[in-house]
Amino acid sequence: MADPFETDDEEGDFLGFPEERESSINHSDNELDISVSTANTEDLSDFDPNEWEADIKEEEVDQRWNSNRDAVNVDPFVQRTGPVTDVTGMSALDFFKLLFKDENFDRIAVETNRYAQQSIAVKTDPLWYETTADEIRTFFALNILFGIKQLPEIHAYWSKNPFLGVPEVQKVFSRNRFMKISQYLHLNDKSKELPRGDANHDKLFKVRPLLDAVVVSIKSEYLPSKCVSIDKAMIPFKGRLGMKQYMPQKPTKRGIKVWECADSANGYVVDLSVYTGKERGMNTEQGLGYRVVYKLTRPLVGKNHHVVIDNFFSSIPLAENLLREKIYLCGTVCSNRQGIPREIAPTTQQVKRLRQGESLFLRKGNLVLTVWKDKKPVYFLSTQSNPVGDLQVNRRQHDGSIIQVPSVPVVKSYNNNMGGMDLSDQLRGYYMTGRKSKKWCHILEKLSPRHRNRTLLAFRLDLIKNLIGNFSARKLSVSSVRTEGGHWPISYSKGRCKRCLKQRKVTWCRMACELCDKRICLDCFRNHTAEDLV
Repeated sequence: MADPFETDDEEGDFLGFPEERESSINHSDNELDISVSTANTEDLSDFDPNEWEADIKEEEVDQRWNSNRDAVNVDPFVQRTGPVTDVTGMSALDFFKLLFKDENFDRIAVETNRYAQQSIAVKTDPLWYETTADEIRTFFALNILFGIKQLPEIHAYWSKNPFLGVPEVQKVFSRNRFMKISQYLHLNDKSKELPRGDANHDKLFKVRPLLDAVVVSIKSEYLPSKCVSIDKAMIPFKGRLGMKQYMPQKPTKRGIKVWECADSANGYVVDLSVYTGKERGMNTEQGLGYRVVYKLTRPLVGKNHHVVIDNFFSSIPLAENLLREKIYLCGTVCSNRQGIPREIAPTTQQVKRLRQGESLFLRKGNLVLTVWKDKKPVYFLSTQSNPVGDLQVNRRQHDGSIIQVPSVPVVKSYNNNMGGMDLSDQLRGYYMTGRKSKKWCHILEKLSPRHRNRTLLAFRLDLIKNLIGNFSARKLSVSSVRTEGGHWPISYSKGRCKRCLKQRKVTWCRMACELCDKRICLDCFRNHTAEDLV
């Protein structure tokens, strides 16, 4: 490890800073402009000037950037980790219910029916009838299936073309019924939403109940391991949305930005926060990155967790404040971030002369700032890694050969633990459904003792089967909805549906209502009355 204060004179040895330079790297906030000789000691009979001076000197040394090579002090992590509930022998459906409670389906059914009634009050919809929690559960199961078996358009699942149509989907739902639920699907009471100009307007109002319920579940059902990583994730979305973000440097350029805290060991997301834009009345003294990390680390306070972040979030005040709360930080940092000592700025000769694998560091107590030369200088900020160490990393040359390059502990710590969010994004990218897809229940299964060794695909197929069960919207539409009151479907000669004709549509069918004695198609049969066929 090179000395950041190395002199340009190769023959001379470094003998310390001149007095004026030494004072220049000390923070002005920590300087004391009072001396013992000028202090009023009239009532300080037990005051020991020598002891006081010793304490001040020790505090000044600890708060001054220096090149002390001693190891940092890190308290051991002794917290319990893993699933909170005993998951031994659980099925795919059991894992799903840990994170997505049955009450969520009940609420969605209530709010969907409420919104349908609000819409029908404005414009009638003869094809709608009330949904149930079982039907909503099956609707969700089909959406999971659509992420696995992807077709060019949603209608293709009900195609009569044998190369496109999916018979199992057609048995469970008719196309029109599926589209009707999609049309009216709601998670909250729209009539209670505040207007956009209101100070308390919530951009996530329409999904707030479900989002909050899922976040509570994922936080309460799992205890993270020692290392977690915090980063941003993007949910692809190209429609009209006020909080949609555009990030040209990312693979997903347009979508909804979500701040996530993930377990570095397995990618389980232990907390998340959807970014809705600049908040009104927010204290901007600390930057956005600081506020995000501070919010997501509240459940980790006092437990000696290690948090890994990138240079968007990291700053010296954040590292110092988290350290006071027994949270250790590791991450890259921008070289021009406020508080970075100018002694190791990119423009200094010490940094410019670094060769690949060489490094410099400065520290204040546990806070270590390291610049390590890879292809270019990379700055790291850490409160949990020693400033020096005998480590190596592999680097590929232009000719394809592999060489070993000297490294420092903070590089290894960052590379080993920053991948939690990358793993989470990778899992979320499998079999995407168009709505945000969550794979945490599969992670819980892999962590359970004596679990079945199966892929994510096998897990999801099992989950779909159990979510659907014996439910069929087609059975519900005939046996439960219309047979009460004497209406019964019967075979009939081929012709046009009477009810569709009144709506200026042409639908050919071979069935009729026995009570009404009128030809009617299956979709119109569900909730028709005798007056509809006159």
